[in-house]
Amino acid sequence: MINKTVLISAAGGSFFPYILKLLGGNYRLILTDALEDVGRLYPNQLFLKVPKAGSMEFKAEIKKIISDYHVDYYIPLIDQEISIVLDIGREVKSLRVISPNLEFVNLCLDKYKLMTVLKESKISQIKTCLGNDFKENFGFPVFIKPIASTGSRGTWRVDNIDQFEAYFKLEEFKKDQVLVQEFLAGQEYTVSVTVNNLNSLMAIVPKKIITKKGITIHALTQRNQAVANACRKIVDQFHPSGPFNVQLMLVGDEVKIFEINPRFSTTSILTCEAGIDEFGMCIENYGKENIVQTDNFKENIYLYRRWENLFYK
Repeated sequence: MINKTVLISAAGGSFFPYILKLLGGNYRLILTDALEDVGRLYPNQLFLKVPKAGSMEFKAEIKKIISDYHVDYYIPLIDQEISIVLDIGREVKSLRVISPNLEFVNLCLDKYKLMTVLKESKISQIKTCLGNDFKENFGFPVFIKPIASTGSRGTWRVDNIDQFEAYFKLEEFKKDQVLVQEFLAGQEYTVSVTVNNLNSLMAIVPKKIITKKGITIHALTQRNQAVANACRKIVDQFHPSGPFNVQLMLVGDEVKIFEINPRFSTTSILTCEAGIDEFGMCIENYGKENIVQTDNFKENIYLYRRWENLFYK
């Protein structure tokens, strides 16, 4: 019997057809997105158009939906909405938000602060400075990216000082709004870290990236003890109290974390396909203590993304 209502945002995302199959039989799902046409992709699914997360109307509309549809769980998948939804969760006591706490969210969304804290905590160290402090500190090539942004927007590899200066003519960011990092040559991983609201670690699933173009195109599940240990330290030291995704480079035996997303990532479906349903685990284990961590996921499960053509009237 389906007795839990789960609201999931950003329904235009690439993993939603999989998520509907995974969760649709167990929960009453409500999908939301700021684009009305997204609802046409799921004619048999309850879909609601909502204001953009940064708008003045967003919070009030979401609270109305939660009340009207008796939403039990909210899974935010847009960085800009997470803090707002957490605030709603404090006001609406019956709502359970599947997200890390606000302190961890704010840390992750400030990329420069995150790099500083990871270094101070001896979890990961990457040579990093603010754009206005860069004087070829660690040589080229380097990566430039906004301190506060989502995805790979505004991220460049820069090979010389002319390209560095060109970045600020072609992008809208100022030098004090970006960070500059050393170029890392190694094997990239994206890692699902499944944690409940009481900070009980349930699973860590590393995924080795084969191809990436902004988002991961081709990847496979693969155990790696060094990667798992670094992610476990994040849980132990920062108490995120919710699921998150770690992006890192393994350089030799050294783990170098360059980003943490305080939410489920699009590669969560690969985690699920490998036998760890991190969505269901976070819902069913909400408020539970002393959960035993599982390492029982299938290795060498591959994900390959491709375009799909959809037509509607």
